[in-house]
Amino acid sequence: MTNKRTSIVIFVFMLGLIAASSWLYVQSQVDYETHNKRMELVNQLQLQTNKLFNDILQVEGGGRNNFDQVAQTERRVEQLLAAQEVSGKESVALATEVKRFLAAVSRIKSNFAIFLNSVSYFPKSVSLLRKELIDTDDIKLLQEVNSLERQALRYSGFSANNTAKSRMIINNKIDSLERVFATRHVEIRQLASVVVRHTNVLLNHADRLHKLNEQILQNEIAALAPQVLNRYDASFKRTLEAAKDVKTGFYMSIFVLLYLTFVFWNRQRQSLRYLAENTKSLSLALKTAKQNQFSVNIKKRQVTLGKAYTKALGLGSKEHYLSIEEWEGHLHPDEKTTVVSHFHDCITTGTDFNID
Repeated sequence: MTNKRTSIVIFVFMLGLIAASSWLYVQSQVDYETHNKRMELVNQLQLQTNKLFNDILQVEGGGRNNFDQVAQTERRVEQLLAAQEVSGKESVALATEVKRFLAAVSRIKSNFAIFLNSVSYFPKSVSLLRKELIDTDDIKLLQEVNSLERQALRYSGFSANNTAKSRMIINNKIDSLERVFATRHVEIRQLASVVVRHTNVLLNHADRLHKLNEQILQNEIAALAPQVLNRYDASFKRTLEAAKDVKTGFYMSIFVLLYLTFVFWNRQRQSLRYLAENTKSLSLALKTAKQNQFSVNIKKRQVTLGKAYTKALGLGSKEHYLSIEEWEGHLHPDEKTTVVSHFHDCITTGTDFNID
């Protein structure tokens, strides 16, 4: 009974070890594909935002006459930003900065349309005023209007020299011209009022575009992207280290499993050998007592002799029943005392009945 219980414990433990080994194997697998995809997405985000900025500059610089390419690149950036791989805590700052960048791009697109209208209407209003000044032969005032036009167009051309000081100089010139125009006849005052209004609209939208351009130019995407990549690398290295430890545990569990398999097999082999030896001893004892295999019913105090016994007596091949006392009477006189004593001890203690 003890050997059987031990074997069951070892077998159950082996099953648990197999389950643990399987779990360790699954946990030891490293997802290289997801890591590489995350790295590639961050690189693409940086690349596409730079491209988006260049596309905007080309439209503003006159290299393109519409925002079709800008819209296409903008959609690409939004798709990258929506990817699950860049939604983790490591990339929160980068995602926030890209969203801010996209919001600025949207404002640039809407403001640039109004700005283009202003650029279109401003020269027309100046031309009407210029014609009227030529007709009145007001050369000095004509020169001042021409100077205002040049300064306003230069200021709206997205030059690096567009500073607050430049805008203040233009505003002073407008104030000065308004005082002069106030002394002219009604038609010139009306035309001058239109020019001043268009000039202010043009300059205001140019200022907005300047600020928005500066905002997207000074974005921190280029600085945040490498930081995110470094965090991804650090996280992946920690994963590799953890996987290495798990693999070590996996290999150790396999070794223990193999060792226990050997122990279990060896124990079973010994049990089978022990059983064979006991069977051989029992057969020898039975042959010596002129008996064959038998079983005992303690409650009925009945011994059942095997079919070989009755066959040897010429009584057929059926099992033969007799009492314990009758069985004891058939034992060899030289072995009877020892066998009977051992038999009753086994009944009392519940141990196996083995006779060499």
